[in-house]
Amino acid sequence: MRLSPTLLAAGLSFLFALPGGAATLYVAPKDAAVSGARDGSRGHPWSTPAAALAKAKAGDTIVLLDGDHGTLAIKDRKFSTPVIIRAENPRKAHLERIAITGTSGNMVFRNLSVWPSNPDKAGATRVDAGFATNVTFDGLDVRSASNAAGYAGWTKTQWEARSLKGFQARGAGVTLKNSTFTGLGFGVVMLGKGATVASNEVRGFSMDAIRVLGNNSTVRGNHIADAVRINGNHPDAIQSWAQNGNPVKGLIIADNTIVEWASAKKSPYRAELQGIGLFDGWYEGLKITGNKIAVTSYHGIAVYGGRGVQITGNTVVNGKGSKVGYPWIGVFDKKKGPPSSDVTVSGNKAMKYLGLPDKANRVTSSGNGVISDPASSLKSILATLTAAPAAAVIKTAATPSQLLMAPMAVMAATEEVSPAILARTAAPVALNPNEAAMIAGQGAAALPAPEAVAVPLPAGLWLMAGSLALLFGLRRNRTA
Repeated sequence: MRLSPTLLAAGLSFLFALPGGAATLYVAPKDAAVSGARDGSRGHPWSTPAAALAKAKAGDTIVLLDGDHGTLAIKDRKFSTPVIIRAENPRKAHLERIAITGTSGNMVFRNLSVWPSNPDKAGATRVDAGFATNVTFDGLDVRSASNAAGYAGWTKTQWEARSLKGFQARGAGVTLKNSTFTGLGFGVVMLGKGATVASNEVRGFSMDAIRVLGNNSTVRGNHIADAVRINGNHPDAIQSWAQNGNPVKGLIIADNTIVEWASAKKSPYRAELQGIGLFDGWYEGLKITGNKIAVTSYHGIAVYGGRGVQITGNTVVNGKGSKVGYPWIGVFDKKKGPPSSDVTVSGNKAMKYLGLPDKANRVTSSGNGVISDPASSLKSILATLTAAPAAAVIKTAATPSQLLMAPMAVMAATEEVSPAILARTAAPVALNPNEAAMIAGQGAAALPAPEAVAVPLPAGLWLMAGSLALLFGLRRNRTA
């Protein structure tokens, strides 16, 4: 009996290629007492996230145990398959900030809490993804302070000290979803192409809630509320602009809820918030659809310099429920430039419309209505917002017995995050270019193709494949 050389070589290749499998590396909070040598196991966790990252390989998971972990700094770590860095219990692992530099990429950050221990002297961006590519941030709780939920009662001095930037990314293919941003200056700033900002909440902000400047980006299903004005900046809920004379292409802004002020407590610094402000075009292939906006500034949705734009199915109502002629949906000329062209405005409800129709430039209007009962429309929009985040503080599990407690016992020993916010993050959002294209009603070819990532088979499947190849070779030779 002789094995086929080809089949034998194939079977042996499978067996020798058998991977060791992804590892789970645990990290203890700061100042935790751990006996024995640290090896990354749950009983002997690494002392810092940096120590775990130094050992991490493609496909591994780093688990941060409940408590305070200081600053997570990552430099030049790029993996062939994603490395996951997550809290063992949602939002129970606290970080001062996350800072990624260099050629980093292919990582997932999940269910982490990020705020400074000294909010009045923090300064830096809380989550700075730098130029990292293909990274995902899922279920973060980002604040300017542990008690940032009390922003409605802050003084001007407190707002000035705590007007930090919550999140910033410059790289391509960055996803931010299911996260909350509370009591900040800028909530989210996305500068790279192919960004996704989905199902997040921005509550209490003094600058802009969301900025997205890169081509082929999507801003979908976010809740934005409670804007203040403490300086010369005029806050916008969602903003973009063209850079260096290059148009913003393929931007999708869909199904977001924007409320100028929703908190039960009033603030003397409440701003007249602008809704979706796109003032410095060009914007090409822009889609603004299904958004609910309640503000008192004139601009509910404003596009200055659009080509091939669709504005459909939006509701834009006065943020105080007043029967006035604003906010409006407006289509305008590019600043110091030619008029917008090839724009469709249909199926919207607003207080007023400007700049349409314009037959000469193919700006069309159909099925749009003027809101006759703004108080009722405002009440309906307010009902869609969840409760504001709780002012919980993460407690550090600093003893060996606490580190080894069962997860449910650890959760019972710490303060809970708002159930409403956790419920909102329970339903994950997974967008790929084809899904985003379908939502926007455009072809998938208009969006960037995702980077191909090789996903290894589990060890058992490799073993099975190799064994079957050898058995098939044996059987073939026996029957020959």
